[in-house]
Amino acid sequence: MLERFYNEKKAALAKVDGKFKKMQATKVDIKFCLKQLQKQDRLLQTFDEQSFCALVDHITVFSKEDIRITFRNGSEIKAL
Repeated sequence: MLERFYNEKKAALAKVDGKFKKMQATKVDIKFCLKQLQKQDRLLQTFDEQSFCALVDHITVFSKEDIRITFRNGSEIKAL
């Protein structure tokens, strides 16, 4: 009985630890993105490949009408 309780709590702790590590990685990604943007001496008026690559993690095309852009910080938008 105690062994099962211990194993359940150990598994729960591992799950929380995994979430914490993911949050730390996201924090690092956000700081990196902010540093990249702070290097800019002006607002972006045109497409800048370097900034795009620094901010975007991947793009997923589900269909012609459903294209999703996932940023390095984990946020996602649906392209128009």
